Amino acid sequence: MRSLILEGVDCGGKSTLATQLVQRHAYKYVHCVPAFDTSPQQVFSFYAGHLHNAAQRYLFEPESATLLDRCYLSETIYGPLKRGVNRLAGKVALLDNLREEYGIRQVICMPPWEYVLEAWRAKKEDYIKTEDELRRVYEAYQMYAYAKGVETYNYVTDGMFVA
Repeated sequence: MRSLILEGVDCGGKSTLATQLVQRHAYKYVHCVPAFDTSPQQVFSFYAGHLHNAAQRYLFEPESATLLDRCYLSETIYGPLKRGVNRLAGKVALLDNLREEYGIRQVICMPPWEYVLEAWRAKKEDYIKTEDELRRVYEAYQMYAYAKGVETYNYVTDGMFVA
């Protein structure tokens, strides 16, 4: 079982899937979001450290890999929207290389837009303030997954997630 990063829009099913995977497979769960006011260098170090720790855990305890609920991709999508800046500008390729070198699987949770919107309306999500913001984040994850060929998971059509 490899360590895993779950990414995706708010209300896209990440935390629900994470809870199921932790219960079924004994992943160590880490909600991976840095402080809002940290510097770009601190943010890079934060994410690189989490990738390194996940790789180390897998190396020494392969039966109990790490599940990161969000990671550096979220900074590149939410940062410009919420702070007007991506604190990882020019550094994402380095983190992608680390993730690949460490063998950490990255999956973007991408249910249909209608399901995300319905869940967001029901949850009264406070981080994403408007439907327009939600749609921009959703589309940014779609574009990233398509452009980079990142694995996606749609809980509506894909059935049971295979860890």
